[in-house]
Amino acid sequence: MTERRTLLCHLAAGALIAAFFLQSFLASRIKSPTSDEPPHIAAGLSYVEKNNFRPNPQHPPLIKELSAFSLLLAGIHLPDNVLTRRMLEENEGDQIEWLVGNEVIAENGPATALLWARLPVIVLSTLLALLIYIWGLRIAGNPAALGALLIFALDPNLLAHSAFVTTDMGLAVFGTLFFFVLWLCLRSPNPVRVLCCGLTLGLALCAKFSAVFMIPPALVLTAVPEWRILRGMAAKGLPLAGRLIRIAASVCAACGVACLVILAVYRSPDGLSLYWRGLNSVYADHNPDHLYYMAGWLQKRFYSYFAVAWLLKEPVGTVALVLVGSVALLRNRSLPLPDKLFLFLLPATLFAAATFWAHDIGIRYIIPAFPFACLAGGAGLAYLLGTGPRRAAGFAGVLVVWMIVAAAGIYPDNLSYFNEAACLLTQPAKTGWDGGSKCGPWWLDDSNVDWGQGLVQLSNWMKAHPDPRTPRIVYFGSFPPEVYGIEGQLAGIGRYDLVATPGLYAISAQQVARYDETWLRIIPPVAIVGHAYYIYDIRYSRYQ
Repeated sequence: MTERRTLLCHLAAGALIAAFFLQSFLASRIKSPTSDEPPHIAAGLSYVEKNNFRPNPQHPPLIKELSAFSLLLAGIHLPDNVLTRRMLEENEGDQIEWLVGNEVIAENGPATALLWARLPVIVLSTLLALLIYIWGLRIAGNPAALGALLIFALDPNLLAHSAFVTTDMGLAVFGTLFFFVLWLCLRSPNPVRVLCCGLTLGLALCAKFSAVFMIPPALVLTAVPEWRILRGMAAKGLPLAGRLIRIAASVCAACGVACLVILAVYRSPDGLSLYWRGLNSVYADHNPDHLYYMAGWLQKRFYSYFAVAWLLKEPVGTVALVLVGSVALLRNRSLPLPDKLFLFLLPATLFAAATFWAHDIGIRYIIPAFPFACLAGGAGLAYLLGTGPRRAAGFAGVLVVWMIVAAAGIYPDNLSYFNEAACLLTQPAKTGWDGGSKCGPWWLDDSNVDWGQGLVQLSNWMKAHPDPRTPRIVYFGSFPPEVYGIEGQLAGIGRYDLVATPGLYAISAQQVARYDETWLRIIPPVAIVGHAYYIYDIRYSRYQ
């Protein structure tokens, strides 16, 4: 490739990275707090200001601390009141951090507090886009790297979670960085790269506890090339002890650095014990009788949940390119086996771990695997444009346009995106520029459709459509709607017996999915606000 074409490729990459940042940043400005953001904000401030790690132990501290440092730069602190003192002294399970987080956001103004709290996650996510491009250049070449970045920059799920103070994108960032550094280290090992492996592994472990599932594939990826070298040395009759000692020393050094990172993030000599206690508290507050929802069914677990979520919540163009790219990469004889393992072993491990252990409440649990899917998709796009069969380039163009339309059609409501397949079989007329997002609640619930992020848009809609009737609001979230001036008869989580008496209803997409009420399937909503609230105007009592 000529220098001119390389320069154009880099310029296009810069434009895509800037586009990702702007989409994430601007969307974050019109989204209210998700259910998990207030406790993360309060806990992060308690870690940084008070060196108190009691609140929210079921998530490690790194992302929360970064958010807290940003808030402190803006002059936003924990309130000095009884509620905060209760949080700092609470026993696990009291969950006062939700209330304190709400107070921090409300007292400092939601727009200001959320801007500073979310900014570190947005910046980290943007750096992940750059990392994907750099790794793509080195492992697959310029066209594939640019294709991977294009898929990343247009992905509604990545855009959605890059704008929230939660841990999923944090693990995607630091987990991908760890495996990139490990890939570099195995190609050309040296002490600095070994130490960088430990540093990035520690950061990943401190971003989200599910990072522990990254350790087994990392060991396998380390063992495969070393096994080949050791076999060759044994065949030549060379001594193996020195090589084995160096391998063991490198692994121990990396693990030691990772432990030091954990101690530094917890800012305590007891950091490892705090980490272990937090790891054991994951899902400690889970209701064992809770049933998960998929396609109208309620069960304790759906083993097909994350496969269905990925097939329905990723743009069709992305799904097609990832599948094409996966086949092309696996069949590519010029790509070394270790590189293939790097591209596929970790996402397969994370997907299996989510399938068997994660709660069936959102595609977000497999988001750390998405960067590797982007790399595969980029390879698929390069294959179709370059070495694929005739007319493949036209097909690739259609898929790219499809992805652009999907990103534009759902923006800024990225969290609620579903592709056209969600409506195809039952309600094809509901398919639109936003894909099949209007059919999403008939497939999945919770953070797939509404995580509390739509209050700003609901408030704006109610102001633009004044009505003398008191609205009945069925809300799914943890932040008080009245902070945004939303007033009405509020029904919270678990209210699934709403009778359609005459009135104006604003019902969360989460509750629309779970309501066992036939009128929600019969009566069309008069509006869908932010893809999160379904507005019903019941004028007659015949629907009772």
